[in-house]
Amino acid sequence: MLSSPGVLEKWKPYFYRSHQGEEIDLLLYNGVACIAVDCKASSSPIVSKGLRIACRDLGVDAAWVVAPVARAYSAADGIMVGRLDDVIEQLT
Repeated sequence: MLSSPGVLEKWKPYFYRSHQGEEIDLLLYNGVACIAVDCKASSSPIVSKGLRIACRDLGVDAAWVVAPVARAYSAADGIMVGRLDDVIEQLT
């Protein structure tokens, strides 16, 4: 995972916010793929309408809501909910 050198070096981080207010906390891009990450403190997070719209508008390849949940699961519109470890595993 993160102990391996260079695991995340190929991903460039961005923040996204549209004029209408839709936002993505962390947008990761490596020149080929784009992954959206939204962070929530709740153990039962709700996927916001704004996140779904932003993901659709940007055409992201994958989207995650990072939250303190027991295990990863698929939520609305194919957006995954999971821990940070789950997202990092997808990036490697």
